[in-house]
Amino acid sequence: MRTSLVWTVAGLALTATQVVGQLLADIYIPDVHSEEAIKPFLVNMAPEKAKQYRVLYGEQEDVHAAGEVHLLMTDALGVDREISIFAGLVRQIEDLMLRLQDPEAETVVLAPSNTAMQALSRKPWEDEEGAVRQSPTDEERHAMENIRKFVMSHVISSGRLEHPGEHLGCDQGFEIWYEEESDKRYVYSSKSEDVKAELLNYKSTGNGEVWTLSGVLN
Repeated sequence: MRTSLVWTVAGLALTATQVVGQLLADIYIPDVHSEEAIKPFLVNMAPEKAKQYRVLYGEQEDVHAAGEVHLLMTDALGVDREISIFAGLVRQIEDLMLRLQDPEAETVVLAPSNTAMQALSRKPWEDEEGAVRQSPTDEERHAMENIRKFVMSHVISSGRLEHPGEHLGCDQGFEIWYEEESDKRYVYSSKSEDVKAELLNYKSTGNGEVWTLSGVLN
């Protein structure tokens, strides 16, 4: 899908940028491959936030090397351009955002890449084929329910995926696990036998992990 392609929610035409724009308005997302791109913005940042950005962009090797920096899941999701579409959907779920901001609540987010999100034939707010609506007139509420189901299919709050073949339940009730094949890691979901998403990138934070995937898990 080209970035100009229009997505539709409840009969209203929204671009992909508009879907997440309100929630990303106060966040500058620099080129994830360029350390130089963020340096001018570090000057005017609050010191703690600047240290967090340096951790994310490799100027300090990890959270522990940063000492007092407490990098959270919301920080990792907020600056990674590769998963910005999915991160925008995450921000629409208030209780999940509160969890991701809690340094004591460990969470794994399996985030489909922008390429995977753009390739979806059915957008996250659209009904599954054959779905029956309880209230066909409440379009906005129903769209948000669909977004929540989609996002929670990619969230694990019961632990970390530490070993191949180890099954953990995602927050939408399906089992998630990974296997290693030919030096690559693939993530599976019990919702469908066709689900197989390659792990493209990985970030560890003080309260969880962000896995960037080549596909979606539902």
